[in-house]
Amino acid sequence: MKVLSAFLGDRKNERLAFMADKANYYLGLEKKVILLASDADTLGILKEAEVLAPGHAEDFAVDFAQDVMVAIGNVNVAARDLAKALVPDDVISNANEPFWETSAKMCIEAIIKTAAHAEAFIRSNTQPPYMSLAGRITTIHSEMAEKVYASLEKKKWWEEYLPDQTIETMIFSNAKRTASCMLSVVQSYLEPLCRISSSERTAPVNDNKRPLAIYAPAYDIVELKLVLKLLSAIYPKDSVLLVPEADNYKEAVENTSWDVVFSSCRPVADSDSVVFGFSRHSLLYFVNMTKETTGFERLTNLAYERPDVLTYGKGIAWELGEWHIVDLPYDAVSPRNLVANSRELDETVAALIAPTPKDVKGKEFDPEPFLHDDDEFCDLDQLLANSDYQLLADDD
Repeated sequence: MKVLSAFLGDRKNERLAFMADKANYYLGLEKKVILLASDADTLGILKEAEVLAPGHAEDFAVDFAQDVMVAIGNVNVAARDLAKALVPDDVISNANEPFWETSAKMCIEAIIKTAAHAEAFIRSNTQPPYMSLAGRITTIHSEMAEKVYASLEKKKWWEEYLPDQTIETMIFSNAKRTASCMLSVVQSYLEPLCRISSSERTAPVNDNKRPLAIYAPAYDIVELKLVLKLLSAIYPKDSVLLVPEADNYKEAVENTSWDVVFSSCRPVADSDSVVFGFSRHSLLYFVNMTKETTGFERLTNLAYERPDVLTYGKGIAWELGEWHIVDLPYDAVSPRNLVANSRELDETVAALIAPTPKDVKGKEFDPEPFLHDDDEFCDLDQLLANSDYQLLADDD
């Protein structure tokens, strides 16, 4: 990433006002502006933005797998890049047994290629509704697990689109114990993609001209890194990422390909354009900069020699190789509060607290016949949970 400009200061309202001013500037240049928001206050910097916030009513649904495909335009290349994003090289190199991560990456690439061709067939030959490409990837993985655990020989319809022998060799023709382990590892790397993506078909986000805000509290760190990595592939490199409170998200943003503008209490990355507001947390960084640029620890030729003596609305800027005093923007940023998804109880939670029915079953009641049909299989989580038992039974 390249840091275009940075603001360092202890007052949050000055940090937010600086970022809002930068947002307006880059929007005026018709650049794609992406905001990484840490809370309702920072979300207010881009009031008209589409918001990525799973679990909230305002969430803008995105199918990340599909949109990377659209951005790259080639199924094979996109599948490779998606697999690399899900199983990064550093994860493989740091693994105790890299065989599993390397093999999982190969399987994921094959699954993504298969899902793309299979979903393209579905959308070309059947009526909606359609699932998302990320949803198709999940479904194919679940049906692979079903075949392995139930020892099914009948081919699934999507197997016609398997690109090579990877899945056959590593999953279907492998020993059940090894295949089960492989499926589990693959699932662990696919899960973040499925959690951040819509389960239903969505329009490609690529051509959306509106600014985009990522509500960081809606994601864990693995998901947030993946969101930023995949959005970097979806949007062009001349997009600008705004990172208020950047000291909290240094690890998440350091591998993005965009130009970055950040504000924080403490220094995060070097920039040729730095503005200091009133600050004590970044004072040492300021002293090091002034020593390097002037040979002195303070700016004796300016009205304010150090950032810890600045008054409200004034800043010290290092721009174009010179130090000078600047007026800081002061317009207040209004918080943008999100609404959590419906608080109404779903059927299961409602049943947990429902009054006792009049016709209660006796103590000998066996729920098993009511829960499963003989011709149906349990879901993937149940299959995975029961796999150890089944494998031990097979060994016996």
